[in-house]
Amino acid sequence: MHTLAPPVLPVNPARAIACGLCLVCTTLAPLPSHAFTYDVLAGSVIVQHQSTGTPLVWPTTPMTIRLELGDAGRVLRNGTTRWDDNAASALAEWTAVVPLLVQQSDAPNVVRWSGDNEHLGSLAASTTKEYARSNGLLVIVRATTILNAELCWDAYNGPLQPVLCHGPLTPLLDVRRVLLHELGHVMGLEHPDEGGQTVAAIMNHTTSDVDTLQADDEAGIMALYHQEPVAAQRQDVSAAAADGGHGGGGGCAMGTGESDVILALLALVIFGYCLLSRLCSEEGNKQPSNQGVQEQLPEMPSKSSRSSMYG
Repeated sequence: MHTLAPPVLPVNPARAIACGLCLVCTTLAPLPSHAFTYDVLAGSVIVQHQSTGTPLVWPTTPMTIRLELGDAGRVLRNGTTRWDDNAASALAEWTAVVPLLVQQSDAPNVVRWSGDNEHLGSLAASTTKEYARSNGLLVIVRATTILNAELCWDAYNGPLQPVLCHGPLTPLLDVRRVLLHELGHVMGLEHPDEGGQTVAAIMNHTTSDVDTLQADDEAGIMALYHQEPVAAQRQDVSAAAADGGHGGGGGCAMGTGESDVILALLALVIFGYCLLSRLCSEEGNKQPSNQGVQEQLPEMPSKSSRSSMYG
């Protein structure tokens, strides 16, 4: 609960306005420019969603990958007719930042739909990475990305669109933005929000209105493969995996993203400024009082670190 107790002395209008401007500037101050996370090796354990330490990456680049999503059998909302075309578009967007992935028809790394015996539940997709030792270092040697064939998919740009999917009203899955996220996992990136960070990124754990790579995503992949300084500040230990073999990875969970939080934050700023202005007007027309006044401010909405749609 947030409370505001105005001073008992008359309010100086100029000072109140200055405080309001400070509130606006402080609330809207830029977030840290880098918050990307990745996997690291801690002893004999792989730890996910880290922002310090040596990232686990591919030993050589480019990495080959094959796309096995096939045709959509219909015209998708962005005018395309093939799932693979949208997957290739997502791959090309990453390649424009750092040329790490190359399509190859017989590549061991694959993007495909889930099979009859592969039930992902509410997860939209899942990426599994395999590790091995190379020149004494643990590195990624294989990756498999699976999209949940039991959910409702399309391809479109812009804000998430609601759809009735097997009964409930849920955000319609956009194959391109989901694969942007999953290809980030293939190359070694993890979820910044699950590492305790708050940043706009396609690599956040849940789907959102973000449908393109953001500055943090680009900074992350460049840091992993160009040896640029890793600028993220926080380290939170989460899931572990074995010293070799399968491990790491992640995916996407359905969610509404950051837009609701940003709107609520902006509304709180406006409310605070209006409240200070009103107090200035009221205090200018009455004598000082010995009785403090408390106004309860609306609580900010909380955002779960997990939701029902990415993985």
